[in-house]
Amino acid sequence: SIGVETVAAQEGTGLRSVLITNFTSIGYSLGGNGNSFHRDVEVLANNSTTAEYCISINGNTGSTFLQTTCIGSGIAITTAAVYLTSCHVEMIGLHVESAISGVYVNSGNVGGSIQGLTAAAGGGATITNLVYINGTGNFLRLYDIAKNTATNTIYIAPGTITITTQHIPDATSIIKGTPDLLLSAEFNISVTASPFKYTNVLPYAIWVMI
Repeated sequence: SIGVETVAAQEGTGLRSVLITNFTSIGYSLGGNGNSFHRDVEVLANNSTTAEYCISINGNTGSTFLQTTCIGSGIAITTAAVYLTSCHVEMIGLHVESAISGVYVNSGNVGGSIQGLTAAAGGGATITNLVYINGTGNFLRLYDIAKNTATNTIYIAPGTITITTQHIPDATSIIKGTPDLLLSAEFNISVTASPFKYTNVLPYAIWVMI
C-alpha cells in the first residue's frame, strides 16, 4: 500500500505537519508537475516487512521540502528513505534512518539541491549509503552532509566512487562521471575504477554531474 499519493500537488500546495505511517510499500509518492511545498513531514515505515521507500519523487518538475524525517523499517531494512528519479527537488533539513540508502538517485535528469542531510547518530538505525547515485545525466547539489553512523557518505555507481568523509560543509566542487573527476580541497575518496584517480580531496559542497 501507499500512504499518500499525488500527481496534483502544485502552486505551493503539499503536506504540512504530517506523520505518515503504517504503509507497506511507499509512504509518500509524489509525481506530476511542479511547485509543490511540503513542511514538517515525518514518514515512518513502522517495522513493515515490505516497505520500499519512505518518499518517492518520480517525474515531478519542482518540489520543496523543509524539515523532513524518514525512518525505514526496523525489520526488513527499507530500500531508500528518499527515492528520486527524473525530477527536480529542493530539500532543506532531511534526516534519515534505517534504510539501505538515505537518498537514492536512480536515473538521469535529477536536479536541485539537498541541504542539511543527516543519518542516524547511533543505535541500530542502519544506513549503508547516505547518498547513492545510480545513473548518469544528474545535476544535484549537496550541502552540509553528515554521515554519522552511515557506512558511506556518497556512493556513485557509475565509476564506483565511494566517499567516506564524515562531514561535507559548504563550498563548491564538482564530480563529473567521465572523463574526469574534479574536486577541491581535501577529501577521503576510495576509487576502484579508472578514470577516477584522484584521492584526498574534501569539498564543502558537491555538485554531482554524473
